[in-house]
Amino acid sequence: LDLSGKKLKELPEGVRQLKNLNALDLGKNKLRDLPEWLGELIYMQEFSAGQNKFEQVPTAICQWKQLRRLDLHKNALEGLPACMGALDKVEVMDLWSNDLGTFPAELSGMTAVKFIDLRVIQYDQEEMDHIAGLFPKAKIYFSESCNCGVP
Repeated sequence: LDLSGKKLKELPEGVRQLKNLNALDLGKNKLRDLPEWLGELIYMQEFSAGQNKFEQVPTAICQWKQLRRLDLHKNALEGLPACMGALDKVEVMDLWSNDLGTFPAELSGMTAVKFIDLRVIQYDQEEMDHIAGLFPKAKIYFSESCNCGVP
């Protein structure tokens, strides 16, 4: 279901009735959060909500045990919930251009991850090593470290 670019500030209630929905694109909207009922869409395999205004990853996604692709690029995400560690079928996480901090150790349960995009997020080498350790089989794209603000 493609609801991208619709200037949505909230998810239409009618989506709740689509119990067999397996792909949802909410990119390029004005969403700040998502309803908890979204977790009821248990067949979700691909979820895209890039270019919105999320500060938190909706924990409803932790119910999506079939999820394979997660795209949350260009939001204002400050972290990832530990419950995502149960999403052991996720192969791709597109998270570039967010404000992500430390990744919870529980994310090591995401054993199918093959690709993570973390560009435009400033991490020091210690955090990059930590993330790489959580996802040993994944190709991870980081931006070069900067010494921003250091003369």
